[in-house]
Amino acid sequence: MTPWPRHHPRANEFIVIAVLTALILVVGWRAMLLLKTPAGGPSGAIADGARGPAAAVGGDQLVYSTYGVVDRGAKDWANDDRLEYSYYRYPLVGGRPELITQVTEDNAKSFGSPWMRPLSPDTLLFMRRHSGSDDYVWIDVSGRELPRPTPPSGSGIDGLPSPDGSRVAYVDPQKKTVTVVTSGSLLQTFDLKSGSDVGFWSPLVWSPDSRLLYLKPVFEGGGFVSGLWVIDLDQAAASEIKVFRRLGLNDVTVDAKLGLAVGATMSGGSESDYSGPSKLYLVDLRTGEARALLSDPSLAYRDPLLSPDGLTAAFSFAGPEPDVWLADVVSSAMRLLISGRALAWTPDGRALVVSRDNELQIVDISPVKVTSIARRIGKYNDPDFQGLEFIGLVKGKNQ
Repeated sequence: MTPWPRHHPRANEFIVIAVLTALILVVGWRAMLLLKTPAGGPSGAIADGARGPAAAVGGDQLVYSTYGVVDRGAKDWANDDRLEYSYYRYPLVGGRPELITQVTEDNAKSFGSPWMRPLSPDTLLFMRRHSGSDDYVWIDVSGRELPRPTPPSGSGIDGLPSPDGSRVAYVDPQKKTVTVVTSGSLLQTFDLKSGSDVGFWSPLVWSPDSRLLYLKPVFEGGGFVSGLWVIDLDQAAASEIKVFRRLGLNDVTVDAKLGLAVGATMSGGSESDYSGPSKLYLVDLRTGEARALLSDPSLAYRDPLLSPDGLTAAFSFAGPEPDVWLADVVSSAMRLLISGRALAWTPDGRALVVSRDNELQIVDISPVKVTSIARRIGKYNDPDFQGLEFIGLVKGKNQ
């Protein structure tokens, strides 16, 4: 899923992180206008770095964060501002947002801002940056810290664990390799060099049985190129699914459970290119067969998302004011759902998480029903500014 761009005052610190967030579920929200915690939501001061509620959490949760300036610093620019970040979970069955954890930047340590992203169905990767630039912590949606294997030396990006937690894939951007470890021991290193235009491979998703790992090639300075690779751990082999590069599919989402992917071509290969011609494809990952669902001579498709049952594709047309469209995978019939940009399907396939009208919303597709989670207010320089970033969907553990 492609993130919602946001001009963060320290955006240069997140180039690599933003690239990964762009394609793993999820996605991040980036904009000059960002949100305040919804009225009646969680409140109250929490000590810097304190854990959120430790009570057991069950069911599917939408995870997002808010942030705001607590100290403008002595300089006119934003680099010495102190920001407070609060991370929330919202139960998809309905209810109120609950705090997971809260952190205030410590500019004296110069480790940059904290961040969080989903790793697996029930696990989040949280970077506190309290004691070092690689202060990674794995937590569940309740905020409990989880054990994780030590990454190999030289890994520039923290790993992506398999669904059963038995394997973790790490990327070395300099060597252009992917290393899979299990129980802290090296399992295998894969060399995926295939061209000077590729900086490294971003792990997208594991198959449910933890056997296959799908990866997307990335430019050195960020920005995705067309292509998709798969590592088969049982066969100890890495191979390219060539149809993605042949068709020029840049904007791709993979559903490893269904064995399907949906991808869009871009005429200029850039997310800022709003023009066509463009096509939306459905690809069978097992056979490599691709079928064009939609074609437009003048507009570019973007943000394609396949529903959990594989029968509906959500997408937008590139541009500053996108709408959410739905296409039937069998008939290719399409209909306009609502204004905004789709960020993720809910696990039951009945609704989409949408960025719309300065809000983070859940939109039921039939009949259409809108639930507002939080609303964006102010710009960064406003005294009441508070930001919001959509992180993803995770499943709580009933234990």
